[in-house]
Amino acid sequence: MKLFEKTVHDFGTVSKGTKLEAKFKYLGTTPITVGNIVTTCGCTSKAYNALEQEITLTLDSTHVGQKTTNILVLSEILTLKANIIE
Repeated sequence: MKLFEKTVHDFGTVSKGTKLEAKFKYLGTTPITVGNIVTTCGCTSKAYNALEQEITLTLDSTHVGQKTTNILVLSEILTLKANIIE
């Protein structure tokens, strides 16, 4: 069973400083909390709206270059990608 509608969000090419926020709709039945959401770097912040069953991930775009970060939620890996330019 899929836990999320999608597992990858690619922001494409964006300008440095652009707000990069992606929402992932949770389809599972096991309750999750923000504590179940583990990021791989300090470049990603997380929020969970239990009412909407939706995780919001924000990627820091203050550094130029290709960026890919993975977020572990229960047994599923969510991925954010961006090419950040000046």
